[in-house]
Amino acid sequence: MSRENFRLLMRAFDCVYSSLCWKHYTRRTKPLLKVKHRILKPGESFASPFRIWPQVLNKYVPEAPEVFLDELFESKQKSLKNMHHWHYNEFSLRRTLEAVGFQNIFQGKLPTGACLDLDLIEQREESLFMEAVR
Repeated sequence: MSRENFRLLMRAFDCVYSSLCWKHYTRRTKPLLKVKHRILKPGESFASPFRIWPQVLNKYVPEAPEVFLDELFESKQKSLKNMHHWHYNEFSLRRTLEAVGFQNIFQGKLPTGACLDLDLIEQREESLFMEAVR
């Protein structure tokens, strides 16, 4: 879809939800988040779960870092698109969301939040769940 056609969707959605995809992008995700901000109606929410990195970081063993790094970056994947390129925590994600114009950013747990029925499709209770308002 071209960028020009996508503009027709400006301020069209009550909720935008992205599930565990951000780790597959490079650190340069602001353009993607700007689109999510642009297509939301004012006062509506973007929601997304992320892995909780303290749990993953606890698996790091300095004498054998390969196991940890393989899991962190999924480096044994056959395709680059499936590898992990960047990992947010609640602080880095908050700063990035603020930089593209989101407000009222909060960390929560499903099924709370403004996006209705997410508990029907998102079952990962161990995830960090962030929500932000346009």
